[in-house]
Amino acid sequence: AALKLLNLNYINDETFFNFSCYESATAESSSPESSNLNNFSAQAFLQTTSSSNNVSFTHLINSSDNPLEFIGTLYDGAGNRLGSESQSLHTGTIAPQGRLILSSDELEVLFGIGPWSGPAVMEVRSSSDFRIMTRLTSPSGLISNTNCVTTTQVDNVVGFDSSDVTYVRFINTGDEAINGITGTLYDESGNIIGDADSVLVETLAPRSQVWRSRDRLSTAVGDTWNGTATLKINAPPAALKLLNLNYINDETFFNFSCYESATSQAENSSALVPTPTPRYGY
Repeated sequence: AALKLLNLNYINDETFFNFSCYESATAESSSPESSNLNNFSAQAFLQTTSSSNNVSFTHLINSSDNPLEFIGTLYDGAGNRLGSESQSLHTGTIAPQGRLILSSDELEVLFGIGPWSGPAVMEVRSSSDFRIMTRLTSPSGLISNTNCVTTTQVDNVVGFDSSDVTYVRFINTGDEAINGITGTLYDESGNIIGDADSVLVETLAPRSQVWRSRDRLSTAVGDTWNGTATLKINAPPAALKLLNLNYINDETFFNFSCYESATSQAENSSALVPTPTPRYGY
């Protein structure tokens, strides 16, 4: 439990990108009479289209001890299904600790569709544990990790004194609409920026996703700020996921959705300092 791993890639002799975070499949309960064995699911939260300048390569990693088959369902930004539901994503099986790497070009062929508009979400299912990582290649050649999300707040909303720009993607992974998403922005001193409990998204249809840029967040709360702000969502439902991307130096997106969260420990004679637990998105 004390060993932690930090996976950094030094890209283009320029900067480090963190690939330690990922989306991990979760098991869903199923009725005994159900014949559906693909009860482990996870999402690729930012699958760009083949016509985008930013190219997504989604890695489906078999983290189980058995060979797996993967099926997927693709949804556009409005929550509309693209192509067939539960589409097989490959032939044969993926070996334990092996991976399937899919580009948007390949997904368009698999689903029998043309390029879609804006990023899509792909729900992936299988019969046991797996992980999803998405490597996003920008026109500059920099490669970032975009498949890490959070649920209650994002902590790197850059202010108007920065040339970098924050984009928060609100993602509804559920089958019901989410209405009246509200939140509050806090500056570096913990002061509320503008109006608290401001409406950020009026409605988010099932499986849909929308962007809120720094400027739109500023308009929603009625104020601007300098420095780095936190956006806290009021009573977020379990189906709501948040992707905190910052567009840096007019060349690439960095994902700031992941964080280290403190945990409490019962004090004893051998442990006086609590050990924090990493949070991989949520």
